[in-house]
Amino acid sequence: MKSKPARGDFCVIEALFNRTKKLPEHRQFPVCVSAAFPLSYLCRVFKKHLNKTPTEFINDIRIANAKLALEYTNRSILQICEEVGFDNTSHFYHLFKKDTGLSPKAFRELSSGSQY
Repeated sequence: MKSKPARGDFCVIEALFNRTKKLPEHRQFPVCVSAAFPLSYLCRVFKKHLNKTPTEFINDIRIANAKLALEYTNRSILQICEEVGFDNTSHFYHLFKKDTGLSPKAFRELSSGSQY
């Protein structure tokens, strides 16, 4: 049974969530949070309560934003990749396929076909 998050833990998670709302401006995640909280503490809190690392959390947000952009815009996949905060296209493709089971191109084709 998971323990209830301590108030301090909740504040850490909430602070990071609020900072990630403005991605990709906050692409330098360790820099933006390290001023307020030690990175090692933040990692422990995330793993304890969300069962994922801060990097996994941010990548999940980036992939969700990429899915929306692929579905509702005509921007190129490379442009979307950069806009959501990935510097490495290969890493973006890998994480996208891991999350959706599809390449970004296949996802776009499937989602655009289902809108009509």
